[in-house]
Amino acid sequence: MRASDYTIIVDLPEDGQSLLVHGYTGAFDVVQPQVAEFLREMCAPDTRFDAPSTISPDSLATLQHRGYLTDMTPAQEQTHVLRLAEILQKRHRRQSPSFLVIPTYDCNLRCTYCYEKLLRRNGRAWLETRMTPDQVDAAYAAMRELQAQAAHQPRVRAITLYGGEPLLAGNRELIEYIVARGRAAGYVFGAITNGVELDQFLHLVGPDSLRTLQITLDGPPEVHDRRRVRADGSGSFDAIQANIGAALAAGAEVSVRMNVDRKNMAVMKTLSRLIDEYGWSQRKNFSAYISAVHDAHYGNPANELLIGELQAAYLCELPTHPELHRIMDPARVLQKQLGETLFAHGFPPFRPSFCGSNAGMYLFDPFGDLYPCWDVVGRAEYKIGSFFPGGLRLDSDALDPWLTRTITQIPECRTCPYALFCGGGCTSQAHQTYGRFDAPVCHDFVEQFHLILPALYRQRMAQADQDRDADTEPLH
Repeated sequence: MRASDYTIIVDLPEDGQSLLVHGYTGAFDVVQPQVAEFLREMCAPDTRFDAPSTISPDSLATLQHRGYLTDMTPAQEQTHVLRLAEILQKRHRRQSPSFLVIPTYDCNLRCTYCYEKLLRRNGRAWLETRMTPDQVDAAYAAMRELQAQAAHQPRVRAITLYGGEPLLAGNRELIEYIVARGRAAGYVFGAITNGVELDQFLHLVGPDSLRTLQITLDGPPEVHDRRRVRADGSGSFDAIQANIGAALAAGAEVSVRMNVDRKNMAVMKTLSRLIDEYGWSQRKNFSAYISAVHDAHYGNPANELLIGELQAAYLCELPTHPELHRIMDPARVLQKQLGETLFAHGFPPFRPSFCGSNAGMYLFDPFGDLYPCWDVVGRAEYKIGSFFPGGLRLDSDALDPWLTRTITQIPECRTCPYALFCGGGCTSQAHQTYGRFDAPVCHDFVEQFHLILPALYRQRMAQADQDRDADTEPLH
């Protein structure tokens, strides 16, 4: 018997205990210091099993049953993990593909950190090219063909409008056509938009058409207007703020995103207060979250924030600025995943791959080309096929590296205890940074894990105490 290579030990400094998490069984346990120390010693290379007198036989049996101790060899464990990842990925691939439509690559803002700004080198004529009605019809035909290949058909079929900026006033007739054709085919719509000219589309906004909107505000007006600047140099905050209010009133689900780097990290709480002042936080159809701006987006390492660093700053501010609860934290995906592992029963929500680009994401652009990920749109070297003219044509040599990128294909992930929580990291960053699809993109994932899990555990214990107190209140 030996310690599993997939045992994770997370210390709880406040009470001296530790949390054990297992990387493929999903087990989660709170243990005393001597148990954590025993497992740490067992994890050392070439350590022979020797049952300590401080741990009872029942506890040892539990550690083995939960996966922390194993009779498998390292090679057998790795094979087990890879088989599990393959099964999970097959489930993901059976789901319906996701579709995004890019009406144009043009945009009415010149954001300081825009990851698409290199596309401006293609010139005005290229940027201002819009989809034609014939291309829209061809896109829907391609979607039908791709949808038919899915083993499971979704209850609600959705299309996301993307860009560039999809909701430009000059795109109004085109967007009306896209939405009309889609609604007739049973689709609902969302848009990732800067919200500046959203007032031109309010007749389409609501539960039956443009039902979800992601709109960015980077802080209060004086900060936002330095970062998200119109083409003429003027600010955009006031127009966006008014349009968010109008979209909420129309019944759309609005998610406000705050892109954060070192230049605006200090104003997270200010934006939270504004959200309260505008009354948005009182609406059930409103949410907000913060997201770290990566160096890959704008090539300025001095301003870059890793998610764990931003998460630590967020948690540090919470006790004195509870209004920050209005904004979901930057590690919300991992927090949700770990929360479900801690609080829910059944199989944990493991990630054999990182995102939708590894399960079937298709972006339709105004030149009739298809891309697998929004980080690489407009870059010919990442095309995975076309839909116009000539109908749907997929380039399997270009598409397969995305669809097959799981932790099974990344050598460093195969023995990593965090792999099924991480999914191997971003595919586009792997290729753009390291020149290969099978490179891991870890960033500070381990630090995030060890920061978030104790905080979630403390929340769970606090809630348990509240529930206990409620159960013991005297009758009146």
